[in-house]
Amino acid sequence: SLFIKNKDPYSDLASLLSNVPSNVVEVLQQCIQLDHTKRPSNVAETRSLFASKPIVFIQTSSEDSAFRKKIERLEKTLEEERVKAEQAERALQKEKNKTEQERIRASHVQEALKKERIRANRVQEAFQKETIKAEQERIRANRAQEALQKEIIRANQAQEALQKEIIKTSRTQEVLQQEQNRVEQEQNRANQEALQKERIRTEQERIRRSREQEALRQEQNRVKQEKNISTRQILKVIRNENISLNKLINTSLTSISIGLNWDQEGYVDIDVDAVVFICGSNGQVRNDSDFIFYNNSIGRNSWGHPFIAHLGGVLGDVSGNDGDDQRIMLDLSIVPQDVTKFVFCLTLFEAKTRGQNLGMMKNAFIRVLDKKNQEIMRYELAENMSGAASMIFAELYRHHGEWIFRAISQGFTSELTQLAYSFGVNV
Repeated sequence: SLFIKNKDPYSDLASLLSNVPSNVVEVLQQCIQLDHTKRPSNVAETRSLFASKPIVFIQTSSEDSAFRKKIERLEKTLEEERVKAEQAERALQKEKNKTEQERIRASHVQEALKKERIRANRVQEAFQKETIKAEQERIRANRAQEALQKEIIRANQAQEALQKEIIKTSRTQEVLQQEQNRVEQEQNRANQEALQKERIRTEQERIRRSREQEALRQEQNRVKQEKNISTRQILKVIRNENISLNKLINTSLTSISIGLNWDQEGYVDIDVDAVVFICGSNGQVRNDSDFIFYNNSIGRNSWGHPFIAHLGGVLGDVSGNDGDDQRIMLDLSIVPQDVTKFVFCLTLFEAKTRGQNLGMMKNAFIRVLDKKNQEIMRYELAENMSGAASMIFAELYRHHGEWIFRAISQGFTSELTQLAYSFGVNV
């Protein structure tokens, strides 16, 4: 900026510069580029005009020193104003940046608010629909409740009518119940009398059959004693004696029969059954079908051929062969190789229920017959079987290719079920 002592620095600039050395004038001309058409009208415009121009001091008189100091103070004030202007400008820029960030944040908030408003509108619409639906449900519930109330009223009326009918018929029902009780008592009395008569008749019939059976057994025993058996070689076996059938028969050992016999003591009707257990090497049955009794009377090998059959009672024939109370037929030539033993047992039906035991039988024996039904060996029971409900009479076991018969006569207090279970049968 160029400050000259004159009141109007532009009025007589040329005349003033005429007194300045030429080299200084050139410097001033290079430094000062003034547009004389745009003269400042006040101090502010003067500051603005000279703000970016170099400041040159031209001393023209002795008073310039004071004026220069004044100018320096003005320059200092101007510098302070310029610094304040820059600070204000920076603050303004910060405010603009802050305002822009606030505007962006406000824009984001506005967008979020818009989305939230849309979501709220949707929720409001859904709520409105649910409100309408709830109102409809309430209306239906009210109608249903009204219908239920009417139905309850009808039910109460019907219940009152039914109660009256029950009260009305209760007396008749009591009379009918008394009559029914009287008829039932008469019927029970008649049934008991008929049952008692039937029991008496059954007992008389049982006694008659027992007497007939005893007479028949006595006749059979008499016939047995009268027969000439001198030509037969019957081996008498003692308990626990082992007899080889292969050596005894001296022929090819194929089919044999085991006969079990007994008589009942006095007029007591006892029900004795003969059963056989087919055992493997472990002394147990191979499966449940190896339990031979009246409901499972045949045992077959893997080819389906029967090698054992429970024949039940067998009567004597005209050839002089005696019958047996129970007879078991064996074909030893087709017995499976894993069969090592046949166990022959006697059991008493419902021994505990009837209060009976095997001691009530007499003349019990087991015998072996060859394929011609000729008796070759017999074991007569000598032990007392009182208290026994079942017994092992004898067994036939395989030993080194031979079949060995051994009398056992061992009694048990258990009945058939427990005896079968001890041999591994699932009953």
